[in-house]
Amino acid sequence: MTNTEQAKLTTLEGTSTFMNKNATAYAGVQLIIDSKTNFDAAVKDTKKKASETMVNNSGFSQDKADKKKAAIEEAAAICGYAKEDWDDSLPVLAGQLHDNESDYHLSDSECGTLLNEVYGVLDGNSGLLNADHVSATDLTTMKQLIDDFTNAQGSSDAAHEAQPEAKTAFKKSLAVSMKKLKKLVKACKKVRKTQPKFYDSLVLVAEIVPIAVRHTHIHLTVKNKLDGKPLEGALASFSNSKKTGESDAMGMIVIDEIWGGNVMVTLKKTGFKDLEVMVHINGGKDNVLTLAMEAVVVI
Repeated sequence: MTNTEQAKLTTLEGTSTFMNKNATAYAGVQLIIDSKTNFDAAVKDTKKKASETMVNNSGFSQDKADKKKAAIEEAAAICGYAKEDWDDSLPVLAGQLHDNESDYHLSDSECGTLLNEVYGVLDGNSGLLNADHVSATDLTTMKQLIDDFTNAQGSSDAAHEAQPEAKTAFKKSLAVSMKKLKKLVKACKKVRKTQPKFYDSLVLVAEIVPIAVRHTHIHLTVKNKLDGKPLEGALASFSNSKKTGESDAMGMIVIDEIWGGNVMVTLKKTGFKDLEVMVHINGGKDNVLTLAMEAVVVI
């Protein structure tokens, strides 16, 4: 819901409350009573449709989100080392691994399945791993992090956006309610002379109420996948915005006032592989992200 739509909905609800509290001012005036009945029905429908478009955070667990992130990062790091060893000598096994974090940004169930499949490949072929790169302890840690994530309660998905059909239905219903509001104010002119205070107050209540704007921010940290250190000079772009950013010495990129929703983040830096990751940006909130870039191997 946009800020303007929220303002209109607030105005509709305020007007409905005002009319209910001041019913004696228009008692017996059938034109106003009928107009209010139609207005109330329209507002009820709009509020119902508005609720269907709201972001639903039910079931979200920050603990599960954190554990999912930890499991993904560990798997990405270990697979990166294993693939480096296997790419030439064991290409089939290497092909069964996923060394890019973006491969794991799936639903909880799909991500858990993929993580366990990757672990199975590594554990089942542990004898072929370079112990200096991937040790038995590393595999144990990886499995523990995967189990911690998959066994955690709740969902790591912070938001589930409404379907386009629901948003369209809400917009249409809101437009109808705004027309009914104008007709209600017009009908109340019937008592403008006898109840001037009521009418003047209604006109004020029926004006669109300004609301506080909650901006959406992204705090993105870019790291070197090899050692986990901050990466300076990485350029970030976003599929839903013309805004870009470059990471500072701390690997930090801050983007203010960007649209929420599912967004493709693209990172570019000389000497590193381009990285494209689909992320979900929660509207009206501060979004904290960490992405790791892989250096280009020079042969």
